[in-house]
Amino acid sequence: MLSIPGCREDQTTIDRYLDKHDAKERISFFKTLSMSLKQKSFLFFIITYMLYRSLIICFQASIPFFVEYILGEEEGIQTLLSAAFLVGALISSPLWASIARKTNNNKKIMLINSILMTVFTIPFIFLNSVWVAFIVLILWGFGLGGFWTMLAPVLGDVIDESVVNTQKRQEGIFNGFLQFFGRLAILVQAIVFATVQTITGFREGQPLSDQPGSAIWGVHVHFALIPAIFMLLATIIFWKYYDLTPDKVTFHQDKILELKL
Repeated sequence: MLSIPGCREDQTTIDRYLDKHDAKERISFFKTLSMSLKQKSFLFFIITYMLYRSLIICFQASIPFFVEYILGEEEGIQTLLSAAFLVGALISSPLWASIARKTNNNKKIMLINSILMTVFTIPFIFLNSVWVAFIVLILWGFGLGGFWTMLAPVLGDVIDESVVNTQKRQEGIFNGFLQFFGRLAILVQAIVFATVQTITGFREGQPLSDQPGSAIWGVHVHFALIPAIFMLLATIIFWKYYDLTPDKVTFHQDKILELKL
């Protein structure tokens, strides 16, 4: 409620927006998406983002299974483990923001954190100790915090390139597509869980004592193995194909100032 006054626009700004909005050519969602995906930086950023979101959703949704079927602990341990990666993320976010400003290389910082998340997801393929899991989750949170921090700057670089290429500001469209592909990760998680638990014979609603050994291994698979593969793919794709280097980013920023956009 306190933010509402800051969100209100004055009437002059509203009228200017409406005049431009009414004059715009209306383009369908899929046509706009097709045009946006032709921009190489956006295409590979959005693939990276969807794989990252698939990791996050699979990982977080697996924590209750990990606590009950791997650790054999009560539900309260879920809170402890969730707090671990949040602490790591909160501590590291300002640090990564400072490093990004000093290096002026958003791609490099994003890559470092992609690698960290991949590396610290892998141990959960084998882990079965609460306190070791707690420590590794704090380290995993360091990568998560950096990735969180860099998403907006990297998307900003992508949008700047679009503005230079099209001479139009379309932040809303790019943010909309980001949310759309992020939601697709929910579908990915459902498919992963259904496939893994069916193949490994997981017995829904049954206690640890009634689960076959293969089902316990399956929890490790959808908790860590598959998410680690997702993040490894994201890292490779972003490193190899995302092409907005610091020089290109600076060029786009200068060009936008020149175009007064």
